Amino acid sequence: MTRPFLLLALAAGLAAPLSAQHYETIAFESFDYVTPSFLGGAAGGSGWADVWWSGNNGDQAQVDLPGFDAVGGKATTLVDNGGSWREIDRTGFDYLLSGPYEFGADNTTIWVNFRAQRSAGSDDDYGGLSLYTKFVGEKIFLGSPSFTTEWGLHDIAGGSLSGETVTGSSDAAESHLVYRLDFLPGDDRIRLWIDPASAHPSTTADLDVTVADFTFNEIRIQSGSSITATGFDFDEILIDTPSVRPIYSIGNLVAGSVATLDIINATPGSTVLIGYSVTGAGPTTTPFGDVAMSPPILQLPPQTADVNGEVHLPVGVPISALGLTLYTQAGELSGGGAILSNALAEVVQ
Repeated sequence: MTRPFLLLALAAGLAAPLSAQHYETIAFESFDYVTPSFLGGAAGGSGWADVWWSGNNGDQAQVDLPGFDAVGGKATTLVDNGGSWREIDRTGFDYLLSGPYEFGADNTTIWVNFRAQRSAGSDDDYGGLSLYTKFVGEKIFLGSPSFTTEWGLHDIAGGSLSGETVTGSSDAAESHLVYRLDFLPGDDRIRLWIDPASAHPSTTADLDVTVADFTFNEIRIQSGSSITATGFDFDEILIDTPSVRPIYSIGNLVAGSVATLDIINATPGSTVLIGYSVTGAGPTTTPFGDVAMSPPILQLPPQTADVNGEVHLPVGVPISALGLTLYTQAGELSGGGAILSNALAEVVQ
């Protein structure tokens, strides 16, 4: 009764052509909360290590309607120079880390997408999303730097006295801002696109800036230095990275139903191993590296990736599995070892 069910927790993804670059979400926030409500203490979205901190009273920003995207509301700053912070969960992204706690390893890339606009009636001098090191300080400001009313960025950690912006842009217009962060040996590179056709554009950027080497593990949204009224709106924050490993997820993991497991971003024709546990998230040392599963760890029969580097498998979920948590991870055999996928801990609904 349990073996068919255990298959379900083990793989994931979205079918895509072989040539497509896949991306792994690090963190996402759509502000899908009760409206109106203060942002402090809100715990939605995915990929976060903690709830929103929005001042001692939790009231330096609020969630209201309408949002800029189709899900939930948007966050609006309420207090002049009063920020709202949220730490990013680094679990499973060791290869992106510079040291144990911060994103920014050399030769890695992270994308930051968000929608923003200076609120109607606001005369805030600046507003944006900052990349922070928790309890250390601000590193990079993304949005509308001080004294500009245009979209751009400001290299805070590098000691730059002013921001750089896209001439002719306007922070009064709702805009989709896409930043590509390239962490390089020495100085780093940031590119900005305003309202591109996708979340990962390949066209020439609207702004291309070299910044001092930096790392981060937290974001902050903030605006201020107003004369009469404060307010900047934010929505649909997405932080992701090009995937360099197999990706898996589970669709429709519902007791008494048929779930779908899909693995993508593997090498065509490669052997994919899938392990699972129902006892915990590890870590456990194996010949393939540390995995996010606790003993006993069981292994499914090896799977072969198709010509697109994908494995697709529909599996029935027993009614008896309701409420059970599965801890699972896959690995693509390569060079005597394995390239481990992202790990999952999924509860059967």
